[in-house]
Amino acid sequence: MTFCSKCGGAVQEDAYFCQRCGHLTEKGEEQGAHYPRPSHHAHFDTNGDARFVAEENKSYSGRMTTKKASFETENINGPIRIKTWDKPEYSMELMIEARGYTREEAEENLRLLKTELEDIIVEGQQRLALKIDYPDEINRYYRVDIDITLPADCEIDSDVRSKNGRMTLEGVKGGVLNVESKNGRVSLKGLVADEIVCRTKNGRLILDDVSAGIIKGRSSNGKIEGKMEAKSAFLSTSNGKIDLTLSCSTSGEYEFRTSNGGIELDTPRASTLGFDLNMRTNMGRINVDLPDLEYKMYRKNRIAAKTNGFDGKEVQISIEAETSMGKIWLN
Repeated sequence: MTFCSKCGGAVQEDAYFCQRCGHLTEKGEEQGAHYPRPSHHAHFDTNGDARFVAEENKSYSGRMTTKKASFETENINGPIRIKTWDKPEYSMELMIEARGYTREEAEENLRLLKTELEDIIVEGQQRLALKIDYPDEINRYYRVDIDITLPADCEIDSDVRSKNGRMTLEGVKGGVLNVESKNGRVSLKGLVADEIVCRTKNGRLILDDVSAGIIKGRSSNGKIEGKMEAKSAFLSTSNGKIDLTLSCSTSGEYEFRTSNGGIELDTPRASTLGFDLNMRTNMGRINVDLPDLEYKMYRKNRIAAKTNGFDGKEVQISIEAETSMGKIWLN
């Protein structure tokens, strides 16, 4: 057994190509085996049939002429990453892969996929819409990685979706940010927006230093974690833990729900802060470690309490938390 010089995968000593990445082995070089061109490489599925991949990189760029912008796209297979920079331009980089059982089929499939960027001004907002036209019957043979960079001083609306891929937004200042993945992690970092809507059916929701007027988040199979602040927030997952730090610098109403997992919330302590709590779990315990609470109900699996003098507090935080199977901690 030898190892591939490119990917490190194990290969048979008499193999001409690595079955993991398609790279030519030393044996293949000695025998003068034909190696696919650099833009094509072979993938091997579980039954040993080679699938070739044709690759293409596309770029779109332009100048942002307004301080308000929107971006929308819908991807089928592949991640979408959006970040910002200090330049007045936008940049979009696409890495496209098309598979086929032969090199010719991969090349033809690559030719069939079309992309187009629409850049128009509507009512003072520069709208960017990236369209990806997948052939319907063979869309599973494609992967498109999308990297977008937008000016940091623009207020951005977004509507980005991917059926099979991670979604990442970082450093965006927005109006309404809509992010959705059906199979992949959604990661939001350093966002400030009027409203954030984030969903994934199979993956984590990561809210890292996120602040918004309204936050709505849902995952059917994944953990929800991070640090956040909102005037109104609803976050739920059916199979996963909720582990969040609430900044609590302004008043807010929070609702957290999970059916299979615990809920752990960290909050600051200050004399200006008041809490209104309503928490329940069917199978688990509730632990609240906050000072100066007046309890309306105190059971191991059901708590309703309010800070003494709540109505007079500068910052008022309402928290409703519910899980069917798990503990609830509030520290």
